[in-house]
Amino acid sequence: MFQSVKVGLPIESFVACKRLLYKNGLNIQEMFSQVLEMLERNDPKILAVIEEAKKNKIANVKRTYVFSTPASLYAAMEADDPLKTRTKE
Repeated sequence: MFQSVKVGLPIESFVACKRLLYKNGLNIQEMFSQVLEMLERNDPKILAVIEEAKKNKIANVKRTYVFSTPASLYAAMEADDPLKTRTKE
């Protein structure tokens, strides 16, 4: 029959989703049912959303650093320093 699924979302995202669905007379169950039906049909619209999510996931992968010396740590910090791009007055 039905399966429960727990999805961890930031509260702001959840509230925004609920508001948009409410404005359109839908609830979360109806929205997910529609998405799953689109997935089952290989609907190009949902496949495009999946491709976009995949690109965003790759773009949002956080870099992991392993530093063996203090000098390597400071060198990495300097490379990512947002103030470094500012012009000196």
